[in-house]
Amino acid sequence: MRLTNTEVQDILFAGLLHDIGKIGLSDELINKPYEKLCPLDRTIVNKHTIIGEGILMALEPLQGAARIIRSHHECFDGSGYPDRLKGADIPLGARILAVVNDYDALISGALLRVRMLPDRAQQYLVENRGKRYDPQLIDAFLATVNEEDEKEEKTKVIKIKSQHLVTGMTVAKD
Repeated sequence: MRLTNTEVQDILFAGLLHDIGKIGLSDELINKPYEKLCPLDRTIVNKHTIIGEGILMALEPLQGAARIIRSHHECFDGSGYPDRLKGADIPLGARILAVVNDYDALISGALLRVRMLPDRAQQYLVENRGKRYDPQLIDAFLATVNEEDEKEEKTKVIKIKSQHLVTGMTVAKD
């Protein structure tokens, strides 16, 4: 995406802290999939982006991340929250975070009722391309995921006991 080191750092911190505004929410609200929340509960949960921004704006090194956190639930078509930003008006970091955050939430079952396999989660992202997500970022994300899958396919992984390790081997999983 040709981002500066500062932009990458802001996105990294935003990714790590994007739900900090949920700190005061009940476990019931946090653990319930968003799609299952009633309208009142959704309104409460939706405020977490503004709260998160407020928490981090006091820390100068995290102000860039704070702005990303505020906008990471904006939708490319303007239907998101909290400011109903549209397209390029949404900070690039927030558009990136929206894709990866939702992909993770789809796989873990936090966004919808069920956990999705990676292929189905990718299909969901494609189906919402131009609506929820920036089309260019979906293309870049899928290209990156496919590139990583190809690397994994090229790397032969074998299961062995530790006493059989030899110099030059790389541990893929502990």
